[in-house]
Amino acid sequence: MPTGAAEDSGEAVAGASSDTRNTRNLSVAKVRPVYEQVAEQLRDLLVSGELQPGQRLPTEGDLAKLFGVGRTTVREGLRILASQQLLTTTRGAKGGTFVVTPDADTVSRYLETSIGLLAGSDRMSIAELLEARKYLELPATRLATERLDEAGLAAIAATAQPTTTPGAKMEHSNFHVEILRASGNRMMEVMARPIFDVMRTRLNRGAAPRDFWNKVNAEHQVIFSAIESRDAGAAVDAMHAHLDHLFEVYVAIDWSTGAGGDDGTGPHRSRS
Repeated sequence: MPTGAAEDSGEAVAGASSDTRNTRNLSVAKVRPVYEQVAEQLRDLLVSGELQPGQRLPTEGDLAKLFGVGRTTVREGLRILASQQLLTTTRGAKGGTFVVTPDADTVSRYLETSIGLLAGSDRMSIAELLEARKYLELPATRLATERLDEAGLAAIAATAQPTTTPGAKMEHSNFHVEILRASGNRMMEVMARPIFDVMRTRLNRGAAPRDFWNKVNAEHQVIFSAIESRDAGAAVDAMHAHLDHLFEVYVAIDWSTGAGGDDGTGPHRSRS
């Protein structure tokens, strides 16, 4: 091979190797399954309001033509949205696939499932749940103190009272839920309640210090007194101290850390 040709060949190989190395650094996203793309586009139409609550979707056949895919692909995409409680399917002459009318409980249940899966797989720690809870409940406490009416105050008062039934499980989380409701911001309750529900499965109630629940009752009383007096600053300070106390104990009795369990029982459902 002539010298010039050899040099050209070597430069071409070197150039190709350089191009290969460069392409490895390209920022690209992996192509997702087509049914996921179908679900995402339909979800965007729901969020944008182009598909309204209660509206019937086109048939699977019509959707397949619109997307340029097979009916099986459309069916899988619809199944994803149904599992997220965004769509519902009914049978019969007036049946079909309809957009679900959203409500707070539906959203809260979906969040609970999703958060529970993350927490159950140890992808989310109890500390992260507690931190998120704090940043929801502190502003909610201030809003509740400033906004609540007599009915809201009575509801909080009822849940602030310790139970008089011997051996009964105290529904401590109800106190927090009523404060969230009294805040007048439904989004705070929707976001916080799933955290409460997931935490119940993560805590070994029996491993808590002996006087812990009595202290929780006393702290609730302090918070309620401040709310009743319409002292927002004192209410927030009392709630902050209470949540810091819960953080310290709950991290220690988290089932994932092996807390308690000497009696051979499964996770207790703590409610606070």
